[in-house]
Amino acid sequence: MFVGQNPSVASADVSDPTCNKEVRFAKRWGYTGYVKTNILDWRATNPKDVPHDPSLACSPDNLPHVLTEAAQVDEILMAYGKLHKRYLDIVMRTVRALRETGKPLNCLKLNKDGSAQHPLYIRDDTQRISFPSFLNAPD
Repeated sequence: MFVGQNPSVASADVSDPTCNKEVRFAKRWGYTGYVKTNILDWRATNPKDVPHDPSLACSPDNLPHVLTEAAQVDEILMAYGKLHKRYLDIVMRTVRALRETGKPLNCLKLNKDGSAQHPLYIRDDTQRISFPSFLNAPD
């Protein structure tokens, strides 16, 4: 399961470049399915269009949905990129809850602040690494 930033144009019926890239990673690792969830559930093509108010950017239904999906997978890959620090509580709550599932929590690379890099511009041959148990505040 890939955990992204927020939904953009992709849906269950329409893919986008990020989802296409994640599917390539999943296939290369031998997975036969693909599950996508997001830290925030506000749909916006441009992250700047996500509401500044965290309670609007992420509904109360999002984390339970993420955890329901996590229960069905073998591995969780954090891939949310750099989120503004106003969303740090949501990120921390999500990471904590995903750790509690006991599933492997990985990422492709880390940003300088310790957050998971967005997969779109990461090389296809990048190996996943364990997502650290610490997380610094995003810029």
